[in-house]
Amino acid sequence: RVGHLALAYQTLDKGETGYWDKQKHAWQPANDYRDAVTKAIAVANKQAPPDLMEVPVEAPEAGK
Repeated sequence: RVGHLALAYQTLDKGETGYWDKQKHAWQPANDYRDAVTKAIAVANKQAPPDLMEVPVEAPEAGK
C-alpha cells in the first residue's frame, strides 16, 4: 500500500475534528473532514474495510 500519514483527532461526541499542522506545530480544526476521520477510525478498529479517504495531508518534502 502506498499513501500518506496524517495525525488527526476526533472527540468522542464527534463535535470536533482536527489535524496536526507540521508547519505551524499546532492542531488545526478540520470539521470538513469529520466523515473521513470517522471512517478512518472505523477502519483502524476493524469495523470497516480499508478504503480511500480525503484528509488534509501536506505535500512530500524533497529528499535530502
